[in-house]
Amino acid sequence: MNPLAASLATQDAPPSLEGEAPAGSTTGATGDPSMPAGGNQTQPGGFDPMFIMVMGIGVFFLVMMLTAGRRQKREQKERQGMLDALKRNDKVQTIGGIIGTVAEVRNDEVVLKVDDAGQHKIRFARSAIQQVISSRNGPAEVASESPEPVNT
Repeated sequence: MNPLAASLATQDAPPSLEGEAPAGSTTGATGDPSMPAGGNQTQPGGFDPMFIMVMGIGVFFLVMMLTAGRRQKREQKERQGMLDALKRNDKVQTIGGIIGTVAEVRNDEVVLKVDDAGQHKIRFARSAIQQVISSRNGPAEVASESPEPVNT
């Protein structure tokens, strides 16, 4: 037997202090041998707290996307209904702010009279109509931005 190998075989491990983990074992940040290295505080059979937090945030964003998509579809459906219901003599406002009375409704176009005499007419794409201010059957449901005058 090699003398070097024999001395290594007979040499004992260095003595350890009380409370220290044996050489080669891993301990947590506090030095507690029962806590795994890295400081993970998972309970047996439990989930990592970071995993639960990430899943909660993911569920929150999923719910937000679903509700936003439904709201957008509902608004788009209401707008399409308003454009389909356009009739002659409806008072409308365009996306450019021009207010006029519908003189003619075509497939994808609307002709508006923009003066009281009806001499000036402008063609617009149907999608350029922002809102119906008043309909032939009565005023449309549009909130008034100016307060009504008070009689004193």
